[in-house]
Amino acid sequence: SRPRKTMKLRQRAPVGRKSMPSAATSSPLINTSPSTREHSINTQVMLLAGPALASGALMPLDEMVQAALAGRLAGTTALAALGVCSSVFMLILKLFTFLDTQTTSRVAAANSSHVSQVLANAIFTAMVVGGAIALGMQFGSTWLLSWLQTKPALLPACLPYLHLRALAAPLELVQMAAQGALRGCRDMVTPALANVFSFVLSNFVGFVLMHHFQLGLYGLAYGRLAASALSCVLLLHRLIVTKRLLWWHVCTPPPLATLKDYVRSASALFARSFLVKVFFTAVAVKAGTFGTAIAAAHVIARQTASLFSITLDALAVAAQALIATHLGRDPRLVMIVGKCAHRAALVVAAVMALILHLFTSQFVSFFTTDDAVHDALGSLMPFFCALQPIAAPAYIFDGIFLGASDFDYMARAMGIAVATGFGSLHALLYLTNHGFL
Repeated sequence: SRPRKTMKLRQRAPVGRKSMPSAATSSPLINTSPSTREHSINTQVMLLAGPALASGALMPLDEMVQAALAGRLAGTTALAALGVCSSVFMLILKLFTFLDTQTTSRVAAANSSHVSQVLANAIFTAMVVGGAIALGMQFGSTWLLSWLQTKPALLPACLPYLHLRALAAPLELVQMAAQGALRGCRDMVTPALANVFSFVLSNFVGFVLMHHFQLGLYGLAYGRLAASALSCVLLLHRLIVTKRLLWWHVCTPPPLATLKDYVRSASALFARSFLVKVFFTAVAVKAGTFGTAIAAAHVIARQTASLFSITLDALAVAAQALIATHLGRDPRLVMIVGKCAHRAALVVAAVMALILHLFTSQFVSFFTTDDAVHDALGSLMPFFCALQPIAAPAYIFDGIFLGASDFDYMARAMGIAVATGFGSLHALLYLTNHGFL
């Protein structure tokens, strides 16, 4: 008789569903002891947070140096005009930070073969949005300044600076996307170095053009344009050399379905950033109604909060990159990353709050010697310091949800938080006499 051939049945996974990573394909950390895993994750968080902190600290430092150059080399009018123009561009860049945060999550979660296409989509979006901003500033800056009720005496200094500075908008948004991609690849050092070189070049060129060629605010605008171009070149060169970006992907527009998904996620992050800016702007306006001393105290409190924000944001960026990486490859490490990041944030916030509480008087004296401002901040600072360790987990949760790409939930949560903040603010002001506190 003829031998019957036996057929082996092959099990196939359901289409479109990824199986859980096996021990053979998961991270080597998962096979180590719990203490070893936590120690390794802690080390990774700190190594990623350090360069991110350096990058974040350069932004307020750059604003201070630019203001000093404008005030010392171009006069009071130029300094006031720079304040108005810088506020406009800072608002624009804050609203489009989704190009950084979204790219970080998408690149970290993508397979190595898809990283280039993900980054090319972000760069394409950055160039389109940046070009629209540059074009809008060329034709709409006069209307924008009048809408902001800018003093007529400042317009001759503001308008030329805005027109020239706007040309750097596409470069700065591409820089955001490239930084996000490198952070998604857990390369925090290259963005930090690019920011350092950009900071040095911007202020050096600005100083030379203002001091030796008497170009006024034009000098600062040219310096910013040159620095943005240098930063883009350094970041894109790194991405191309490491094969994370293929230049022909940039020349190809993304498919319409991909672009729609990108815009949908970006709109959620845009709404979140917009709500935050609206809330803090409204609080600043409300502080101004209590008088000059309270308004000045609020400015100092906001600068202090920015110091905490820069530090804790660095830990959030580290958590975002690690969670986006492990969520698609080894979800069992996600809980460890969140735990380590929360612990680090609590310790950092508590130490910084304790130092601020012990040296409140000296810290306030760095900004002003006005007794009324000292009194206002003296009643606020104990509450402010006690609040920081409580608020620290919010930054880490921000990084966790960014790493998980749950942008819609973040926008809804921020809407609820802002509505609660507005309601609490007006209720407390109406029912009590706590004023600034």
